[in-house]
Amino acid sequence: MAKRLVRGKGGLRMVSIDGKGSIFDLPEPAWAEDALHSSCHNRECGIRFDFLHRRHHCRVCGNIFCESCSSHKQPVLRMGLVDPVRLCKHCETEAKRDNVFCNKHLKTLMAGAKFTLGEARGVKFTCRLSEYHSEILFGGDSLDSRDPIKLQSIIEVANTNDEQQPARMHESR
Repeated sequence: MAKRLVRGKGGLRMVSIDGKGSIFDLPEPAWAEDALHSSCHNRECGIRFDFLHRRHHCRVCGNIFCESCSSHKQPVLRMGLVDPVRLCKHCETEAKRDNVFCNKHLKTLMAGAKFTLGEARGVKFTCRLSEYHSEILFGGDSLDSRDPIKLQSIIEVANTNDEQQPARMHESR
């Protein structure tokens, strides 16, 4: 998946050159209009905006916050934002969790891991995500072959944490 770096309103962003992206990608939100909001979106704060208290947009949710409620900075890898950007507290927590997924789990899924399928008792497959993360591709230890599975059709994944018993996957039909 070829990507390029572009500057968007939220900051530097990695985007797919061919227009295709991962199903895990999040689009940039529509930003709340400044004129429609006279106070901080954080209900616990509610500070009114004026000359000393400026409006700031969270780059993930697009809502308007005061300086102290939007002072969190984090890259947002699911949006392709590679530099730390301004976030509200809620979105910072989500971005941290999503960044762990992108940096750790997604890389493992792209490289491949051993699984057994629920309907293929005892048959082990090496599974990995397709280039655009929309399907799981299979390579097996045996002569059995398997068509790719659409990621949206998976209804259960169980991890046994046992080398003798790899993770299991069940799909909807």
